[in-house]
Amino acid sequence: MESEADKAAAPGPVAVFRSPLGGYTQDQLEVGDILEQHGLKSVFVFHPASRTRGVAIRFHPRNGRSLLTYVAGSTIFLDGEPKDSLLKPVTKVMIGVAAMTAVAAVLLKEGKMPEWLKESKLGNLNFPPWVLACMVIVFMRLRKRTKDAMKKFGWSS
Repeated sequence: MESEADKAAAPGPVAVFRSPLGGYTQDQLEVGDILEQHGLKSVFVFHPASRTRGVAIRFHPRNGRSLLTYVAGSTIFLDGEPKDSLLKPVTKVMIGVAAMTAVAAVLLKEGKMPEWLKESKLGNLNFPPWVLACMVIVFMRLRKRTKDAMKKFGWSS
């Protein structure tokens, strides 16, 4: 038998509510709106009797409505995954800039540049290594995004 302390410590639903149903036959959940309202990236069924998470509620990507139908007036026990914060990708970029800056600083400090680079106009430029690191990261990200966009429009394989 579970004590009151065990029940309080067990995870619970993110929200309990009665949601208006949508769709042509008015029997589908507006999952897209629920995700946006509660700041979630995915939602799951929550079984209040066993206090466990059930299967993910799948929804149509275009209209945001659930694929399964529901009965009007149903109480919804909602459990979900929170959206990822922007801290993770920003941290990755900052670590990348720091690593590239360190490598560029070591290479420029050692003075082991090829002769052809020393004689060119680029060899005479004197700018901070972090600028070079930022330029490389921006170039790589733009290149990846344009490649993805080209695949999306069918311009590349």
